[in-house]
Amino acid sequence: MNRNVKKALDLATMGSSILWPSLEGVTDLMKFSIPKMKCGGCADSVTAALRGLDATAPIEIDLEKKEVEFGGNVPPQDRVLSALAAAGFPAANVQ
Repeated sequence: MNRNVKKALDLATMGSSILWPSLEGVTDLMKFSIPKMKCGGCADSVTAALRGLDATAPIEIDLEKKEVEFGGNVPPQDRVLSALAAAGFPAANVQ
């Protein structure tokens, strides 16, 4: 098991973040707002859509803010946005 892989979900408050693996030290990040992401199941669907693009890229999901950060050797932004929309979670880039 990869020791860099972390998973955190605060079920009592619907969570602040879900990490797969850690974004610590990652310099190439994309951050997206996903208004329709409301629960852990939504976060799982978003994660699966991103994993379809890069199976090992770090992902951090903030359910409270309805945002996701995707890092590493990520594909072009339009491919990421298309994958999220196809999964039912249209997104917008966050600066």
